[in-house]
Amino acid sequence: MMVCVLSLLMAGTFQLSQAQDRDGSRREMREKRGHERTDRLSAIPGLTEEQREKITGLRTAMQKETLPLKNELREKRARLKTLSTAEKANMNDINRTIDEIGNLQAQMMKVRAAHHQKVRAELNEEQRLFFDTHMEKAKHHRRHRRMEG
Repeated sequence: MMVCVLSLLMAGTFQLSQAQDRDGSRREMREKRGHERTDRLSAIPGLTEEQREKITGLRTAMQKETLPLKNELREKRARLKTLSTAEKANMNDINRTIDEIGNLQAQMMKVRAAHHQKVRAELNEEQRLFFDTHMEKAKHHRRHRRMEG
């Protein structure tokens, strides 16, 4: 009996330590992404401190604008999962939710596209050329790396 109790305690402790390790890894990944963003800005040739501050402010404004959209998108995806796994799925509700998700994604793409153009407007011709060629490649590379991992 005592062996069973000890085994359960050890298993629980092991699972807790694994969960803490995962949380630590997630935190490290978030911190790393933050550093990557900073590094991407410093990769732009000849970027002045004024440009850096302006671009950082633009990014903050965009994040404030997209946060409610991201939250709503998560809610809609959760709703879609609930609708899709119901005992008797209602296709009208499922299709309506899919349309709502599509609309939210389109809104977010529009906000991001506007942000991209605002950042480009802050750059000189050489910086814009670098931004247009290197930054899109980096984004594409990160997206594919995320899908693989």
